[in-house]
Amino acid sequence: MTRRVLVFLADTHGGHKLSLLNPATFLLDGELRPYQVQLSAVQRWLWENYEDDIAAVERLADGDRVDVVHVGDVTWGLRYPQGLVSSRMADQVIIATSNLSPWLMLGNVKSLTLVTGTDSHELGEASAPILAARELRQHLMQADVSVTPHLLADVDGMTVDAAHHGPGKGRREWLSGNELRRYGQSLQEREALRGGVPPRLVIRAHTHEFWRETVRIAVGSQVYTTDLAICPAYCGLTPYAQQVMQSTPEIGCGVVAAEIIDGQLAEIHAITHRSDLRVRRRM
Repeated sequence: MTRRVLVFLADTHGGHKLSLLNPATFLLDGELRPYQVQLSAVQRWLWENYEDDIAAVERLADGDRVDVVHVGDVTWGLRYPQGLVSSRMADQVIIATSNLSPWLMLGNVKSLTLVTGTDSHELGEASAPILAARELRQHLMQADVSVTPHLLADVDGMTVDAAHHGPGKGRREWLSGNELRRYGQSLQEREALRGGVPPRLVIRAHTHEFWRETVRIAVGSQVYTTDLAICPAYCGLTPYAQQVMQSTPEIGCGVVAAEIIDGQLAEIHAITHRSDLRVRRRM
């Protein structure tokens, strides 16, 4: 039996005060003297859950092969400068590298793929993931570290499609999943019309909300199944995000782990956490 685990995470947005930050990170001050970063309350919550998620994946894998895919936006970028940890561009790449390095400390992690994300967040032309991958590759040689704009992976004969941008789960509770299902059905039909085989697993990110759906399509006598999942973010709620998400009361974070046995998708494990942002007061 061949068993392996694929781990997907996204939107770590290194460099913002409300995003993932490894407390072991050292940056340079204005006089280029090193100092250790200090985490905000949100960052402490994110990092504690992040460490728990890595440990959960390690337990799930139980020594079997693990491949990690970061599905876009390793940094925050400079387009929206409010709330930056530092105004220095290099610091964002250092933070992104420091955030990802714990995965490569696991001896059974064999690859780390950085899927490019939103240009304004990744310092233009995928500069952030390219530099982070270069740094990780030089210091952690046991794993294959690569960058791609859109991953189409053959995993023991099973096709995995991972990209940053895609649909959300829907803006109304009673519509949750509609957008993702229609997206998956359209993707299946497009592949079928081209004479291809729809991917078994589709991963998207960007909307910062976890959701998953399953769709099927019949082509002749063959029925194809596609599982789709949107990765949650490791990022707090900025004022802009609060506006876009229409004052959502919660934030979430976590990873999506796909367990693959003998080239078949055995299980999708959503390792997620939620935190209520509302302030309760007696009036």
